[in-house]
Amino acid sequence: MVSLLFYTLYLLMFIFIFTPFIKGGRYIRYSLIPLLFYPHFNVTCFFKVGITVSFFELYAILFFVLILLSKSRIKLKANCIDRFFITFLFLSLISLVIAIFRIYVYSDLSPHYILDSPILRGIMSLNRFIIFPFILIVIRTFYEAKGFDLRYYFIKYLAYSGFLPALAAIIQTTPIEFQLLFNNPSFGMNLGWSPVERPLGLTNEASFLSYMLFFSVLGVYFACKSGIIQNKWAFFLYFLYTLSIVVSISRTGLVVLVLFCLLKNVRKLNLGKIIFFTGVVLLLSTLSFSGFNILDRFVSTFDVEADLSTIERYGCTEALFRLAIDKSVVFGVGIFNYLFYVQNYLPSYALDYASDYLIPSFNFILQLWVEWGGLFLLMFLLGFYILFKKQSNAFVVDWFFYLFVFALSFQVFNFSLPFVIILYSLKQSNNIMNGCKSSKLL
Repeated sequence: MVSLLFYTLYLLMFIFIFTPFIKGGRYIRYSLIPLLFYPHFNVTCFFKVGITVSFFELYAILFFVLILLSKSRIKLKANCIDRFFITFLFLSLISLVIAIFRIYVYSDLSPHYILDSPILRGIMSLNRFIIFPFILIVIRTFYEAKGFDLRYYFIKYLAYSGFLPALAAIIQTTPIEFQLLFNNPSFGMNLGWSPVERPLGLTNEASFLSYMLFFSVLGVYFACKSGIIQNKWAFFLYFLYTLSIVVSISRTGLVVLVLFCLLKNVRKLNLGKIIFFTGVVLLLSTLSFSGFNILDRFVSTFDVEADLSTIERYGCTEALFRLAIDKSVVFGVGIFNYLFYVQNYLPSYALDYASDYLIPSFNFILQLWVEWGGLFLLMFLLGFYILFKKQSNAFVVDWFFYLFVFALSFQVFNFSLPFVIILYSLKQSNNIMNGCKSSKLL
């Protein structure tokens, strides 16, 4: 199977974990590669102990342990990126305390059915916010203490990190059989090889593929703008990633990609770019993949009744909004506890779910409104808007902006990808150029 080659390549990356400890860290840069490449490969789970441990989690934990065993002197210091995740965790825990009072003291919350303990569910669902920031801050500090140019290599490897999953997605459009080892308990999967029927790269769903690949696109943009990679490689990667998102027929991916192109070109449009983008739109309108016309697929994103998928998305989103207005104008129902209440707020056009069905969330921002309450959500968004507005690093600002955009479609923190930004150093890089000709690519 061709997929075995991909598994072999990702498994071989584990050998990079030893490079910071060889010859005084001479090859330290190689150990960063898996930390940026592994988030793309989340279809296979090794085991689950609170968190789902896949390639990224296993590598990060082992790396963390090796750093501790090396007895390296590490002085931890939180930056604005770290404070984002720490504040998120703090507000989430406070929301659970408030939920306890609302359920057991004030009695203005009454779960319509019991999945498990609301408090336990909230804490268990916060596992990534409890574990990842500490581990990744230690790893980042270890790199910085070694004098490693972390900012430069972070952007460089991020740009290339989508190559293998994008290639996998393209192969999956051909008659070549591509099987993946599905084993993710969060999706109710059992261990076993299964052929891929729709391009989804090395993830569980096409929308997840586009989510992962977009941040590689972001990496290409800043790598090119900063002179880290050459024009010819940037064009190649842009084409590869864009093609992969298109063939995946992910509406979320298509919408965000269009938004990205518009925002990066709105101030520097010229006749050549207008003709180019018009030609691309006309070309895509003639192409079909997996039985879907690309342009029709894009437009269907905004049609509630386009298909069962859009009906489910809009129905669940409206239910969250109704729940927020009814129960969470000021204080919320507790982080990751919307499932206990949302069933009663489904609109009439929504799909008919069983009473114990776990209603999916297709808008994480609305979900946070429900779970934190309007007061905490407003404080959080306003505080970090002010903080990042003062932040001169455009890459960090773009990372969180597009994370917010994707959060309007699904729960972005179910993945390890958002947390890798903690590895990015805010210290000035000596290897990054301030402007170059390649910045005109987008």
